[in-house]
Amino acid sequence: MTNFAVDDPGPQNVSTCLKHYLRELPEPILTYELQPEFDELLKLESITRVNAVIDLIHRLPYENFVNLKCLCGLLYNVVSKSEFNKMTAQNIGIVIGPNLIWPKDPQKQLSVSSIGSFVCEVLITEYHRIFESSTPSNDQTTHQPQT
Repeated sequence: MTNFAVDDPGPQNVSTCLKHYLRELPEPILTYELQPEFDELLKLESITRVNAVIDLIHRLPYENFVNLKCLCGLLYNVVSKSEFNKMTAQNIGIVIGPNLIWPKDPQKQLSVSSIGSFVCEVLITEYHRIFESSTPSNDQTTHQPQT
């Protein structure tokens, strides 16, 4: 991890720590298994895209869903103060999104970054609709991390 000053909880340090945490997960929070379906999102019409994101998020493993809900709640709160901190949902999507989904093949990272940014932006702007309407079942058999 890059230098992290524990005594300086500034935005850059917090952002670095958060991105590091997400990148150190055994697999992306949006999972390798669902990645092909996330890849198809940008081919859909804009109205259909948001509903497709919501459907995919509700197919995540329970732990990923809960982790993502906590993360997006925090990001939603940051965006609610964008008048002061200049961090819009789009800005946060650009910074955090690529850390939510990445390919197994690092050569394909660039193509996946725009998907992560888009999904992150939707997760923030549609936070209440996605996370407060329902919770996926706690089914431990779905979407097990690949070893």
